Amino acid sequence: MKHLHPAPIRYTLLAILFSHQHGEVIHSLADLFDEITLKIRNKAKNTTRKEAVEELERVKGKNKHIVNLLKATVDHPEGVIQDTLFPIVSASTIRDIIQEMTKNNREYKQKIYTRMHTSYRGHYRQAFTEILINLTFRSNNQSHQPVIEAIQLIREYKESGQRYFAAKDDIPIDGVIQAKWKDVIIETDSQGIERVNRINFEIAVIQSLRTQPRYKEIWIEGADRYRNPDEDLPQDFEENKEEYFEALKVPLDVEPFIDDIKQLMKEKLFMLHQGLEDKSNEKVAISTKNNKGWIRVTPLDKQPEPPHVLRIKEEIKNRWTDINLLDLLKETDFHTGFTKHFNTTRNIRSRNHPAPFAS
Repeated sequence: MKHLHPAPIRYTLLAILFSHQHGEVIHSLADLFDEITLKIRNKAKNTTRKEAVEELERVKGKNKHIVNLLKATVDHPEGVIQDTLFPIVSASTIRDIIQEMTKNNREYKQKIYTRMHTSYRGHYRQAFTEILINLTFRSNNQSHQPVIEAIQLIREYKESGQRYFAAKDDIPIDGVIQAKWKDVIIETDSQGIERVNRINFEIAVIQSLRTQPRYKEIWIEGADRYRNPDEDLPQDFEENKEEYFEALKVPLDVEPFIDDIKQLMKEKLFMLHQGLEDKSNEKVAISTKNNKGWIRVTPLDKQPEPPHVLRIKEEIKNRWTDINLLDLLKETDFHTGFTKHFNTTRNIRSRNHPAPFAS
């Protein structure tokens, strides 16, 4: 069979197809990375939170002491602690409550991370490591370089069976590990030497990395949606920056631009608050669902139909009563087949590019 296109055209189209498919694969991997990371964290948090609530419900007496203390401080704002609070709850009891609540807060964080650790190590670690190896992450912002360095460190240790990173390694901490997780990830041995657990560190890195490609603070080579943000700008942007900013009607100085947006947000939020407080906004209300606050918005009133549609309906009704406009359109097409003359995106592509790789 004769070729529909000469070889150079076929090979060019084939290269374009492969390039597009390559970007789709990278995009899918990045989305999978985001989805699994969120799933690991939410599952650990929800399970731990449920257990914490059940544990709190079993505790007797502590909440009563706290309520009595709060009530005493409200009733006697100028009172001396020794004369006002200690007669209600002794100093030793207050110390015990503080110690228990501090311990519970630390244990709560540790439980969340332990669950994340177990889930990651048992099911997802190998997949995440392969994704980190096969995707090339970059950043044009110096403040995000620690995450890039952390990814490189994980790659270097891929084949290692060590539980901890070597003491000589320069392990990026600031900008990678959130402050609330540092005491869980950075362990101290019996000799007082700090060690970084590899699995916990990897979890911290993927949690830190999760949202940044969305905002292109970190971008991925070969991706489309998560591409280099510099590619979103015209090539002559730096040379003609003033013209572009003038066309967009935004100031060159970013601070006034941000200040205006902040002020507008404050005004709108204040308007929403006032409407909820004085109940003048009947369309919006705060409701509760599953012990969480929800903003309930009443559906808008039905908008009037365009005048020309009304006129067409009136004319049809005058000529043929009780016939729906859609029914009339369907019957007309049935008798005349006029819709075969309509073009769809698929038809246009089929005509313009008929079987490009067929031979």
